[in-house]
Amino acid sequence: RLRVVNEAAMTEVERWSKGAAAQLDAQLKERRRNFGRRIESVERIQGAAGSLEERLAEIAEQEGSIAGLHEQLSEQIARLYTVEPDDVPDFDVSEDSLDAWDDAPAPAVFGTAGVH
Repeated sequence: RLRVVNEAAMTEVERWSKGAAAQLDAQLKERRRNFGRRIESVERIQGAAGSLEERLAEIAEQEGSIAGLHEQLSEQIARLYTVEPDDVPDFDVSEDSLDAWDDAPAPAVFGTAGVH
């Protein structure tokens, strides 16, 4: 009778052990899956950060180019403001000169050369 009780207890312990092990295996698989997702997320974030750094470098380069263009524009505007009236060439705007323009052929439009 002791042997039967002992075997029944052993069977119950084995069943409990298998149930507990199955539950632990399921939790372990879920945690591994979650860690895999986290690693993928971190890799995507790192990739996005690298792309962002590249884009910021491009923008900084463009900003420098724009600053140079702005400086050139400022210089040209300053030159326009400093032109003396004596530096401007005289144009003939007499009636005869304007009539000559009426008889002149029309200028070619840009981009139409060679078009038939």
